[in-house]
Amino acid sequence: MDNGGGTTQYWTRNTVSAWGIGTGSAKYDFWSAGTTTPLQTVTSNQFPAVTAPSNYLRFNYTHAFYLSGGTLANDSCIIETSIDGGTTWTRLIGMGASQTISSGTNSSPIMTTVGGPVTGAFTPTSTQWATKVFAMPIGTNKVRFVAKSAFGNNLYIDDVTSGLVTGINNSPITLSPERYELSQNYPNPFNPSTKINFSIPKQSFVSLKIYDMLGKEVSQLVSEIKTAGVYSIDFNALNLSSGTYFYQLKAGEFSDIKRMMLIK
Repeated sequence: MDNGGGTTQYWTRNTVSAWGIGTGSAKYDFWSAGTTTPLQTVTSNQFPAVTAPSNYLRFNYTHAFYLSGGTLANDSCIIETSIDGGTTWTRLIGMGASQTISSGTNSSPIMTTVGGPVTGAFTPTSTQWATKVFAMPIGTNKVRFVAKSAFGNNLYIDDVTSGLVTGINNSPITLSPERYELSQNYPNPFNPSTKINFSIPKQSFVSLKIYDMLGKEVSQLVSEIKTAGVYSIDFNALNLSSGTYFYQLKAGEFSDIKRMMLIK
């Protein structure tokens, strides 16, 4: 951790861990840091150099946005990579606060995982985490996270790893998920299309259905055996009326239901 020459270190070791599993995470205290706080970094240990373009950086994260007088506080965290053990650094991607959330496993530049502004200092629950996956340049052997405060709300990062991946964005990831998970659809509210992401840790028969407020099935999106992985399903509600709907995922013995809002 480096405080950028400031008097206070806002990157700290935190007791909250990803999904409540493990011993802790790295927290950047956007809530306390101000717009004049120098850039502060948390840097990985040096790892074996990336040797193929399909290698990835993977980490778990959670963040809540903050509105000041109705204006979004534009907190940001830039990810940088090094091929010489940290002597020089190159920008990989910049993540930023947003009123739109990112969820599941993704490569979005949005670092916010919690819908709606949090008015107090943010401490996540086990359900508010997500996972980023980014391709790294060949030769990368160190990464760092560079935080810049706009006096918004807190960011947590955990389980930073380097490894192989077959694709990013809408491509399947070879890394098996750690658990069954059904993410909140995005965008939400939506009109007329939205994405539903889910992950399964082992081969399972998967059912994904949409229901209306009365419990009537209005669409079946998935009904088949799927291998372990992370999936993104598009749902188009062009022929449905505005209102509240529910989507249910069943996979093996796992079942979860979430609500979504269609506004036309």
